[in-house]
Amino acid sequence: MRLEEEQAFPTPNPIARWEWVVLVCILLAGGLLRFTYLQEIRQAPDFAHPGLDPEYYDYWARALNTGDWTQPKGQADPLIPDIPFLRAPGYPYFLAGVYFLTGMSYLGARIVQMGLGLLSTVLIFFLARALYGRAVALVAAAFMSVYWIFIYFEGELNAPALSVFLILCLIHALYRWDLRKTGFRLAIVGVWIGLQTIVRAEGTLMVPVVAAWAWWAMGSGDRTNRTNGTYRTRVGAVLCLFLGFVVTIAPVTIRNYIKEHDLVLICMSGGINLYAGNNELADGTWPQVDLRKTAGIGKEFTNYDIPLIVRGLKKKLGREDITYAGFSRYYRDLALQYMRERPLDFVRLLARKAVLFWSPYEVSNNKVIYFEKQNSLVLRYMPGFPFALGLFIVGLALFLKDEGGRMKDEKRPAANLLHPSSFYLSVLFLLYIATQYVTIVPFHITARYRVTIMPFLLLFGAYGVCRIGSFITERDFRKALAWTLAAAGLIGICHIPLVSYQYDEAKWHNDRAEAYSMQGNYGQAEQELRQAIKANPAPALYYTQLANVLGAQGRFDEAVPYYAQAVEINPQDGLTLNNFGYAFYRQGKTDQAAEFYKRAVAENPFLPVARFNLGYLLLDRGDYEGAIEQFSAVRKADPSNQHVDYNLGRAMAKQGKTREAMAYFNAALALHPKNPQILNDMATLLVGEGKIEDAAALYQEILRQDPANANAHFNMAVTLEAMGKLDEAIEYYRKALALNPEDAAARERLEKALKEKAER
Repeated sequence: MRLEEEQAFPTPNPIARWEWVVLVCILLAGGLLRFTYLQEIRQAPDFAHPGLDPEYYDYWARALNTGDWTQPKGQADPLIPDIPFLRAPGYPYFLAGVYFLTGMSYLGARIVQMGLGLLSTVLIFFLARALYGRAVALVAAAFMSVYWIFIYFEGELNAPALSVFLILCLIHALYRWDLRKTGFRLAIVGVWIGLQTIVRAEGTLMVPVVAAWAWWAMGSGDRTNRTNGTYRTRVGAVLCLFLGFVVTIAPVTIRNYIKEHDLVLICMSGGINLYAGNNELADGTWPQVDLRKTAGIGKEFTNYDIPLIVRGLKKKLGREDITYAGFSRYYRDLALQYMRERPLDFVRLLARKAVLFWSPYEVSNNKVIYFEKQNSLVLRYMPGFPFALGLFIVGLALFLKDEGGRMKDEKRPAANLLHPSSFYLSVLFLLYIATQYVTIVPFHITARYRVTIMPFLLLFGAYGVCRIGSFITERDFRKALAWTLAAAGLIGICHIPLVSYQYDEAKWHNDRAEAYSMQGNYGQAEQELRQAIKANPAPALYYTQLANVLGAQGRFDEAVPYYAQAVEINPQDGLTLNNFGYAFYRQGKTDQAAEFYKRAVAENPFLPVARFNLGYLLLDRGDYEGAIEQFSAVRKADPSNQHVDYNLGRAMAKQGKTREAMAYFNAALALHPKNPQILNDMATLLVGEGKIEDAAALYQEILRQDPANANAHFNMAVTLEAMGKLDEAIEYYRKALALNPEDAAARERLEKALKEKAER
């Protein structure tokens, strides 16, 4: 459907050979920087062991490829396939596609993202050339190619590189529509907004913004005048835009609805993210949620904990009907309650975030970007956000000045820089920046949230640089000097922080320690954690992490004082209490272990590892009913736990409940069909029931899978002896002794069997 026939705008001049040469040089420079940075970060501890959001996305993407949804060690099962999306799914699915094509390569993922960065450079070149001319295009491309924040995030398993590429594709689609306003072209714009929204859920707000902009861009006719179709074409345009958007996001929304029959448009993280940025603990930067207060769970919030939090809410509120969408609404309402009840605190916090967004700080989130930059030989000396912001202000001022002059006199030289679409598209760029700003500020500020506005800041900055250059070529040195000084002054002003923010060196060391721990490099992890504690001795987390690392090395006696320090600082963290108990358990101090396991369960009733460890200890102590209670709770809270059925079977067997025990052993065997311990315990049960031949068959299966299993040889010999097969039993006793010469029981029974044979 054709919405409106307009005279085609003049197309830009063909690209000259020298332009291609300069563009290729710019891309080569950007490619060289990316290649060098990639070689640098390949040595980083988190390159193949990401943390926080990147770990979650990596887990999600790999599971999509392998079908194995076993969560990372130490994390709860996030139930991603079974519940509405917590996070926008666009980036994990993109990453899954990259992994599929690159053989699950961490290096391949970074290479693809850096390729997207160079493609974004090409997109900004063509966009700037069409709107502002050759010089602006090349300068903007140079800025995009070498600006450090793009290079940095292209090296992270996170969404900014993809988001930047998609927003530039969206702007190109809008430029094409502005040249020829057809319904199909605006529907394509809706598709691009939908794709951006699937990657970053706040992209939804671009729909009304673009709709309003398109309505305005189609002209200002009388709404009641139907003779030229102005009103009708505008309505049609908006409907086409919405249609493209709805069709694109529909699969995500429908999938979410199928999972729980409740409306979750893209993802359900909005409510808790809003509360994390608006509560009595919030500082405007790091998202903080007191789960003990809000959900009755003593732990820090992570992406993996949503099912755990929902179960906590059901218990706390006494409502089994709470859905995952209801979980989001619950935390949204808590945030709104905070805003109503503490308006002054809310306004102060909002003002702090509003200023931080434009501050010179690169506010940390998943990683402390400042220290990442300072420790990179490639990125260390590259100009930061104040340069981009200062140049943007100058470029915007010059653009508005030139646009005003063009409206007064179309023959002015400055007007020749501008394409007829430049004003409309430039307004859209500013609307996008404003939309991102008002979308992010209510939540919390972090460097990665402002990355998608950077292409437009740099684009206006390039415009300003080129206009100053044009003053020089026109020999208007006074103007050139004045605007150069203005640019220098603004860049200096933009370096001034109007609010305080402290880069967290301790967190940077802790993040590196976590990555080293995942590698199994506990020595390096220990060094990093000691540096973290030295930099900031206040947080309990660092003491817990150091104790965990010491425990992983078997140094439990050294770990105990650090656990004690962590518990003194934060006595409510269930996982720390559990780990403290485990350290005592490994030292044989079962009374202390039981005490801390019980405290962990009291603080976090839904912490499966604490209940499992308590159940294991109670089983060792002979409290079989207590063990069954704990294991059953684990089974309910974490159905994917691969060890709970086996231990329930052990507890039932100790009580003489053979049938129930065998049922649990079979369930465990379904998960671990080659586990010799399960087969051995099943065989022991069968022996107790007098089913000797069935037991012998299981022992035979163990030996078929593991011929070097000395214990199975011994048990097989005992079983054969009970069946009266003395000669065969003697052979198995001999095999058991050959594999384990220190086995006194096997030696004693062999001697007894040989004596019995001699007496026959």
